[in-house]
This record gives sequence, structure tokens and C-alpha cells, in this order.
Amino acid sequence: MEKRLDKDQKIKIINDNYKHPHTYVNCDVRYFNFDFLVDKLGYFDVILMDPPWRIKGGQQNDSGFMFSNSKFNLDYDTMSNQEIMNLRIEKISRKGFLFLWILSNQINTAYEMLNKWGYEVVDQIIWVKLKNNNVYLSHGYYLMHSFEMCLVGYKCPPGEYVEYNSKVSNNVLFGEVRKKSQKPDELYEIIDLMMPGAKKIEIFARNHNLRPGWFSLGNQLGEQYEKW
Repeated sequence: MEKRLDKDQKIKIINDNYKHPHTYVNCDVRYFNFDFLVDKLGYFDVILMDPPWRIKGGQQNDSGFMFSNSKFNLDYDTMSNQEIMNLRIEKISRKGFLFLWILSNQINTAYEMLNKWGYEVVDQIIWVKLKNNNVYLSHGYYLMHSFEMCLVGYKCPPGEYVEYNSKVSNNVLFGEVRKKSQKPDELYEIIDLMMPGAKKIEIFARNHNLRPGWFSLGNQLGEQYEKW
């Protein structure tokens, strides 16, 4: 008797068949040739981005400091909103989803970016930060923060369609805070469930993000950054 597979088992088989060892390019994405990438690899179905945001008020400063009222700083360079918006993200995907991690006070700008790149914001994912199973408090300008938000953008040319699985997850994630800037692994699992076998790219990736089935771009990738 033929064994029947449930939906999750079928998705796992599809993803396993399409997964290849992780591939990355260590680069400054501001100057990366996206046209060349598409010419060699084709368009991507899913884009994931976690930009090195610079807090409003410090937009003109080339600095790792995030706040004008705090000495809290990062171990990487930040980018202005204009630098992020100038990235030619629209070049690497004709249709599909873009997942964009944002800062709470940059939500309006993030909507503008997604629209410029051809995406409509269709949903959002909230990551509630935990530390030792307690809600974690992190730096904020006016209030302390305990969550991060990921906007979900979607685009599809008229007359075409994007094949994906809907309702595969809740839009609230509860996850432990780990390395600086490291986001919860559950988001990758959600993406794999939504679009099994899809071509996926992560921009502003770091070593702890590298995973099979993803093409990764970032300026802190490789063995020399292994301990970062």
C-alpha cells in the first residue's frame, strides 16, 4: 500500500531536494553588481534583508553609534536611509516576497523603500525577544524595546501568479536573543514552508545566517569574520 505523505512531509522533501551548500559573496552591497548576479543565477523568489540601520538624527553621520543620547554602539558600520533605498533591489526579483527587518522608528521609510523596489506591504512578523525565557529589554530612544518587526512585501506582474503556501505560521515569534543582530531561525523555517524549493537570497547576511539553499551577500562573511 502506497504511503501517503502529509503536507509538511512533502514540503520537507521539496526543500531537501533543492537545498545546496550555502553560497556567499563577501562584498559591500552598495557597489555590488546585481545585474551580473541575475545574469548568472536568474531572478530570486525570496529576498531577506536586515539592513544596518542608522537611527534618525544621525543619518548624516558615518558612525557606528546608534543614538545621539547614548554611547551605545555597534561592531559594524551603519548605512543612511538613502543609501539603503538606493540599493537596486528591484533588479533581482520579478515576483515573490521580500522580508525586511526594520527599526520601529523607520517604519514609514521602510514602506517607501518597499514601494520603490516594487513591493506592496502585505503583512508583518513580530519577534518578541526573550532572555532566559523572560522578556528582554533593549535600548530605545524614548522607550525601552522588547520586540523587532519584519515587514513582508509582495509583488507580482499583472497576469502572473506566485505559488506559495499561506497560513503556515502565526505572525508572532518568541525567541531568545543570541549574538548581536542575529535574528530567530524560525523566520527561515517560515520562508521554507511558504515557498518550498524557492530561490532565496539574504542581503546583509553574516556568518551566523549562512544556511543551505540560500545565496548570501554581506561585508562580514568568511573565515576572517568567524568569531564576530
